[in-house]
Amino acid sequence: MVGCLAGRLAGARVVTTIVNNAYGPELLIDNPHLNRFKLSLVKLLVKLVFRTCPHHFIAISEYVKQSAMRNFGIPKDKITVIPRAVPREWIEPESSGILTTLRRQLRLDGANPVLLNVGRMIPMKGQKYLLQAMPYILKEFPKSCLLIVGEGFMHNELSILRDKLKLEKRVRFLGKRTDVKQLLQIADIFVFPSLCEGFGVALLEAAAAGKPCIASNVGPLPEIIEDGKSGLLVTPRSSEALAQAIIHFAKNPEEAQAMGRQAQERVLKMFTIDQTIQKLQAVYTKVLDEVHHSS
Repeated sequence: MVGCLAGRLAGARVVTTIVNNAYGPELLIDNPHLNRFKLSLVKLLVKLVFRTCPHHFIAISEYVKQSAMRNFGIPKDKITVIPRAVPREWIEPESSGILTTLRRQLRLDGANPVLLNVGRMIPMKGQKYLLQAMPYILKEFPKSCLLIVGEGFMHNELSILRDKLKLEKRVRFLGKRTDVKQLLQIADIFVFPSLCEGFGVALLEAAAAGKPCIASNVGPLPEIIEDGKSGLLVTPRSSEALAQAIIHFAKNPEEAQAMGRQAQERVLKMFTIDQTIQKLQAVYTKVLDEVHHSS
């Protein structure tokens, strides 16, 4: 908001990017640090700024675009969807030696399937439902292992839940990592049980790596994963639905891998850096043309 105001005061053309769902009620789900009053106050401030400052808006997903138009009254011709993108190196495989070493370091020899989740440890990421799904999965696949990458204020709560479910040997919290690309390549299934997203970059990265993906059917995630074609979408906040989808992929590895390939092809078709650059150039050209036409 500060940048929008500063740009307007300086007499510049302002293009701002909206990255969340316009402060909808989904942000309150399981979130003790946010209440309706705080959310309404922030939403009001943003609405005031958006009505006076930006000349054009960029939304990172169609979901965010529709939410912004509905909540802030942004005209359709003043907002453009430009989704997040991933560099091509996320698609390129690592050497087998690096991956073998990583599996050994994480003591994954014999683990099957290896499940991976990447995301901050906060309520809206839905990791507690994934932990609650693990006992069901372990009944079918006793050697399965879940790796969770990320940090956040729910770390202690999730650790307590893991211990309560007696999952200490099957669930590992890896904290912040710089080798997510490599972790994706040693994982068998990527699981993204988020309750609320503006886009879902971690899911996009997993799709780029060709991983079989399971995600909640919420917000913009169906824009990344087509249910039954390039992954599986499940009911949010349902440990049972997560477990069923994971078990299905684990029992049908060829189908899972085929969906992973479809996900990767979808990324190459819709979410590349080159496409993002072209769309940004088109927006900036449009905004500058408006200046020339009005002068």
